[in-house]
Amino acid sequence: MPQSIPSPQNDDEVALCYIWKVAGVPVDGTSGTGAGRAPKGSLAIDYTNGNLYVNGGAGTKASPVWKLVTKAA
Repeated sequence: MPQSIPSPQNDDEVALCYIWKVAGVPVDGTSGTGAGRAPKGSLAIDYTNGNLYVNGGAGTKASPVWKLVTKAA
């Protein structure tokens, strides 16, 4: 199960993005990593391979599309 920063508890707390910890490549789509919870700009850190992904491009909160930002050498 991916881990993230806790959700805002009230309207005074606003999360700009979330950081997900995943083993391997995050999964795109409405039932993928962070679906319904990861707004555009959220990050996913693949701790198995040391890669960083961002929900960007056509990605939305409802249906994230994870793009590789950097790849470990």
